[in-house]
Amino acid sequence: MALYAMVSNHLLCTLTKSYVLPYINTTSFNVTQCNVNYLPANLNMNQISCACVFHVDDDEDDRFLLQQVFRQYSPACEIKPLANGEELLEALATAPVLPSLILLDLNMPIMGGFEVLRSIRQEPRYDSIPVVVLTTSDQLTDRQMASELKADGFIPKPPTLKQLNQIVLELRQNWLEGKCAAITQPLHTPPTDIPAKSISVK
Repeated sequence: MALYAMVSNHLLCTLTKSYVLPYINTTSFNVTQCNVNYLPANLNMNQISCACVFHVDDDEDDRFLLQQVFRQYSPACEIKPLANGEELLEALATAPVLPSLILLDLNMPIMGGFEVLRSIRQEPRYDSIPVVVLTTSDQLTDRQMASELKADGFIPKPPTLKQLNQIVLELRQNWLEGKCAAITQPLHTPPTDIPAKSISVK
């Protein structure tokens, strides 16, 4: 089972084309996107490894740090790092399985957080995906705007690694239990508080 959990989306598409397509109506299967909506009902979805969290942030250090914390405290949840809203929309359009959670920064180039959040909520296929804003902002106006655009949560980026660890544990409990690969490990106690240097103020 551990081996199945490590199969990449690309390999999934390859295997599907080789072994599944001969047994289904190819006119109803989108080979390019490998969209799970077109896969046979008897395919075991627990054997498909897909990113269950899309993390959108233009700060490379912040993306790396959050990915490392997830690996430590919620290793069953695969993270897909994205640099801006445009990359997020492209990733959603081509994902074989939609994510269980989107973590969204606000201040990004090309397409910012509010703009992409508005686009997501206007698309019926994505409307049910939980979106939690994770940003340096703690402004009331930003909270209100996020709420108006139907964000499911608003979390200011914390100043310390211990606080970030706790945020990841809470995200896991609130949004990800039972939605990533099997989560069986006990919750860890966050380590002694130290500054999270890569969580920068923009």
